[in-house]
Amino acid sequence: MFKKILLFVVLLFINFTFSQTVDVVTGLNHPVGIAISGNEIFIAEHASVPNSGIISKADISISNPTKEDLITNLGYPRAVCLVGDELYYATNNLSKLNINDANPTGTHVIYTNSPRALIATEDELFISGDDRISKIDLTSANPYLQLVVGNIEARILAFALKGDELYFAYANKVSKINITDANPVVEEVVIGFESNVYSLAFFEDTLIVGLALYYKLLTVDMNDSVLIAEEFISNMSGQPMNILVHNNELFIAGGQGDKVFKVGDLNTLLSIKDNKPVLTPRVYPNPTLDNIQISSLLESIQFEVYNANGAKVNDGILKPKGQIDMSHLSSGLYYLKLKDAKQTETYLKVIKQ
Repeated sequence: MFKKILLFVVLLFINFTFSQTVDVVTGLNHPVGIAISGNEIFIAEHASVPNSGIISKADISISNPTKEDLITNLGYPRAVCLVGDELYYATNNLSKLNINDANPTGTHVIYTNSPRALIATEDELFISGDDRISKIDLTSANPYLQLVVGNIEARILAFALKGDELYFAYANKVSKINITDANPVVEEVVIGFESNVYSLAFFEDTLIVGLALYYKLLTVDMNDSVLIAEEFISNMSGQPMNILVHNNELFIAGGQGDKVFKVGDLNTLLSIKDNKPVLTPRVYPNPTLDNIQISSLLESIQFEVYNANGAKVNDGILKPKGQIDMSHLSSGLYYLKLKDAKQTETYLKVIKQ
C-alpha cells in the first residue's frame, strides 16, 4: 500500500463556497508571515526594496482594521513565530520583540542565514535554512544553533507540526522528521507538486498546502492510505505565502496581493469529498537500463510486467525499497501492473533502454 503520492491528480471541489475568501487586513507591503495572539494578528511585510520591511499588527476582531507598524526599516523579514508574549521574526538574523510593550524594540537572538520558516514547540524553536533545519533552546539564556537535519536538496520554505512530526516543504515536495529522534531521518510524504510549496498548515488530520506561484491551496487527508492532493481554492486574489489555522478559519498572508485574507468554516468545507482520488505513482528510474523502483512503498505489493503486445514477461511480489529486474528485457515500452492489499490495480508505463 502506498502512503504518499508521487505524482498526483488535482481534484476540484464543486462547492462554490471554496472560492469565497474574506479580506482581513489590506494595504500591506507584500505580507509573507503571520502569527495570531487573541484578537491581534502580527504580520511580516517583506516589502519590495531593501531595508523597508515591517513587522506590523492589526485587530482581527473588527472589519477593515488599520494596521500598526511595530518595527520598520527591516531587511526583508520573511517569517514570524509567537512564543508566549515574544514574537520571533527572521531577517538575516533571528530577533524578537515583546508584544505587550507599548513601543516594542527588536532584540537580537542569533545570527541565521535568511530563514524562510519558523515554528516552535514548548521549549524549542525550529529554523529553516538553505539546506538544513536547525533549532535553538528557548529556555537558554544564550541560545545557539543546533543542527537537526542537513543536506536537504533545496531551500526549506515552510513548516507544520503534527504531534512529534515536523513537516517541511522544499522545492515541489513535502517531507517530515520526528523531532524526538536524536538523529532524525527525512521521510518524503508528498512529492510531485506542480510548483514550489510555500506554505503548510494542519487542520486536524488534513494538511493544507500553499502553492504561492499558482495562487492556489491544496489539501491532503493524512488518514488516507494513499495520500492524494486535492484542489481546495484556486485563482485567489493573493498568494498563499504563509497560512495559519485559527479558530476554524484559515488565515493567508497574500504576498503580492498586499493583504491578509481568510477562509472560514474549515470544518464544513474540508468535510466535503465529491471526487474519487486517482493515483498515478512514480516509477524511477524511467527510462531504465536494468532495475526500477516504486518510491513510497510501505508494504509488499503484487506486480506484473507486460510487453507492448500484452504478453506477461515478469511478475512477483515487490517489497518496500525493493527493485524489479528489467535487465533481461529487450528495449521498448512495457506496462507495469500493481495490485495493493485492497486489490486496487494501477497501470504504469515503463521504458526499457
